[in-house]
Amino acid sequence: MTEKKPSGSWKERVVLVVAAVVVLAVVLGGAYYQEDLSTYFHLHAWDSASAEKVVRDFVGKVNAGDASAANDLDGERAKAVMSGSKMKAVNHHGAMGRADTPLDQIVPKADIKSTSTRIRARSQLFGIDVEYTDGHWAQFAVDRTSAGYKIVDVSLGLSNQKQEDQN
Repeated sequence: MTEKKPSGSWKERVVLVVAAVVVLAVVLGGAYYQEDLSTYFHLHAWDSASAEKVVRDFVGKVNAGDASAANDLDGERAKAVMSGSKMKAVNHHGAMGRADTPLDQIVPKADIKSTSTRIRARSQLFGIDVEYTDGHWAQFAVDRTSAGYKIVDVSLGLSNQKQEDQN
């Protein structure tokens, strides 16, 4: 008579089942959060301070009258409107198509008091709320492009309170 060798102890089977469950959970979790993960990696969301820095630099340049502020816009979704060598507005997607927002409607003659940064899930952009020292608020949208972080959208004007999150 031949004896059957045990195919493995019950401990080995438990380990295999646990490993299979963990792998399945990772695959299902990745599938469920795929869009969020894709946005996170596209934006390099671990580096949100760089997106905020672009907005802070833009505001500083606008207040200084520096036309190089136009370089902080992506040039397609948000474009500088120039008057000679001076930037006077930002052309961007408004509620009813392209709109020109004058610089004094998004950047008052005041310093930045605070900012808050979040990921806009639907549009897959950084949303940056800026509170100025004069009490006004503005919103900027920033995307990571091949040329680095660039402003791609701005609010239509200043507000006296923090605006609702846009997507």
